[in-house]
Amino acid sequence: MWRREESRVRCDVVDKGSPCSNCRVHGQPNCQVYQKSKTRSARARGAHVVAIAPKDPEAAAAAAGTSSAQDEEHEPGNLADLIYRQDLRDAELGQLGRMCFIGSDVSNFGYLVRQVAQPQRRDAFHFGSRQFARRHTAHELQRVPPEALTRCAAPLERRLLRAYFDRVNPGWPIVDEEHFMAQYRGGDPRNPLMLPLLNAMLLVGVHVLRARGEEAGEGEGGGGEKLAQLQRTFFRRAKTLIDCRFEQDRTMYVQVALLMTWYSDGHEEIVANAWHWIGFAIRIAIGHGMHRDATHSKMLPVHRRLWTRLWWILFQFDTAVSAAYGRPQILNLDESDVPELEPAHFQGVPNAQVDFAMQHAKLCAIFASAMRSRWALRSSTHDRVAASRRADDALAAFLVQLPPGSGRPPRRGASPRRRGAQRCT
Repeated sequence: MWRREESRVRCDVVDKGSPCSNCRVHGQPNCQVYQKSKTRSARARGAHVVAIAPKDPEAAAAAAGTSSAQDEEHEPGNLADLIYRQDLRDAELGQLGRMCFIGSDVSNFGYLVRQVAQPQRRDAFHFGSRQFARRHTAHELQRVPPEALTRCAAPLERRLLRAYFDRVNPGWPIVDEEHFMAQYRGGDPRNPLMLPLLNAMLLVGVHVLRARGEEAGEGEGGGGEKLAQLQRTFFRRAKTLIDCRFEQDRTMYVQVALLMTWYSDGHEEIVANAWHWIGFAIRIAIGHGMHRDATHSKMLPVHRRLWTRLWWILFQFDTAVSAAYGRPQILNLDESDVPELEPAHFQGVPNAQVDFAMQHAKLCAIFASAMRSRWALRSSTHDRVAASRRADDALAAFLVQLPPGSGRPPRRGASPRRRGAQRCT
């Protein structure tokens, strides 16, 4: 068929055969089909093909695994997915996964999850959830100065990390050394090194060297900076990345905040320094569900061990700093069911001072109970006397059960928290 669009001539090829009458009149040997040109809107509609999401979770996972690496922006998730998608609730909580704490039974969200969760998971409070795109969790990433993303020279970095792991982490195992060093050496994109945590650890490493009267060596590439200047640099970098929520691992924010207590940021003792950072860490930890027993969750063993250690370190820091300032303690063990520290929780921490860590946590529990009852504002004289007797009995029992060598005075150069806690007895 051949025809001009303006004339709109009907083709009679079916009746007359090929070529049709119109094509014969115009001297065309064969019929030519008229192709209407596409409008701009039609072309635009054809260019945007909407993919249909597969209903099968396994097919969805396979499709996600083959998606373009350029599309690093994950689908913006929401809490409703946790209710309607069993594959999310039952997924293992890995290093890069996002976790959701459903709260106590008073929570509406917790109630809804319990209605759809499998019966054998009634004791679980931590579930997997969809990962958010970084743009949905970060704050003004475009304003992060390039200096905050730089690292110091490798020799100095290794020296500071070794100072931290040798002198601080054994007594306060905030970081799983084996897991961190695998990240540090490996360069695995699936298990990346987190810059806020690295800078916070370097900050504490500088603190150790300064306490021992050392300085950065000439061949270590410190840029001629004094250790005090380096410490300020590491603090500024870590705080900048924390403020812009550079990472999505909420556990890391607890670790960084605890490590920031080793830095004195001026004379402000409420909106800065130890009191501020401990409160910051506690708020994140409770929102993350770190105060609940994670035994029945699908967290990796390394993360469950880390959570238990971090919770008890948080409690010890909170007890010591609250006692030092005479302020109410934030954490209450009556609202937590985290198991007590055991030697198995220190796996991955070489040279861990297991006895000190376990016994110090017990001592802080005794002192916290005494503070809540002995110095309660609404307690009577009789209540205070009874509280003092209970504290005396608990301290006596505590001293009797101490392992040999655990009651010795702290070494020179020990942290103020350790010296202060031993003075409490």
